[in-house]
Amino acid sequence: MSARTDYPPTDETIRIPVSGMTCAACQARVQRSLAKQPGVTDAVVNLMMGIATVTYHPNETKPEALVDAIRATGYGAELASPEQTAFEEQAARDRAQAAEFADLRQKAIVTGVIGAIAMAVSMSYMGSGSTARAISFALLVVTAAVMAWAGARFYRGAWNALRHRSADMNTLVALGSGAAFLYSVAATVAPSFFVSRGIMPDVYYEAVIIIIALVLTGNAFESRAKARTSKALRTLVNLRPVVARVVRADVDGVRELDVGVDTVQSGETVIVRPG
Repeated sequence: MSARTDYPPTDETIRIPVSGMTCAACQARVQRSLAKQPGVTDAVVNLMMGIATVTYHPNETKPEALVDAIRATGYGAELASPEQTAFEEQAARDRAQAAEFADLRQKAIVTGVIGAIAMAVSMSYMGSGSTARAISFALLVVTAAVMAWAGARFYRGAWNALRHRSADMNTLVALGSGAAFLYSVAATVAPSFFVSRGIMPDVYYEAVIIIIALVLTGNAFESRAKARTSKALRTLVNLRPVVARVVRADVDGVRELDVGVDTVQSGETVIVRPG
């Protein structure tokens, strides 16, 4: 009677970096998509860290299929390089977060300054004269440039959400700023249409710019919070000891040895000393 050797493999757990998530709705959508995949027994998505932790049965699905499932929801995902250690992966993620924060901060500051100037100019030249009309056309060009430069991330995100028949924070920002911009363009190009109906052809270009500036400011604070959280976690990990005392048997008998924690094997007895 031979022993059975065809036991099914145990579940495996993988951590997949996810990019592009901006709110709880994004997190929930990615998590639902992963949970629906065949062979997935558990899926948890951390919005703050941008990490999806998935437990799956290796006979029913593969990591590549999980990455495709995330991408199908409109967000980015990449498997970590097998040659890359966990610390190298974290360092790369930290560099990306630092670059993201710098970019968001720059865009928030520049857009905020432009929005303040646009508001001051709009309030100073309110009316229907030739000067006000020229200012409106100038603000149209400036606002369009701001939307293309600083607000592009929101419109791309809203389009991706629309393609996947969903909505998120980007959808809200795109709808609010887009509606104000289109109304202002109509009032700038065809003011007589509004005047003939007893409506002042007011424009709201400064509102579009300020909306983008405020949301970018919030995103910058969020990005900084993520970076600080990662730093705090790394500091906590660095507190772990690098040496462990284990009980091992060798030619001299059973004795206690100090070894690197990475060399501790399953089933060994570890001596935990005071302090």
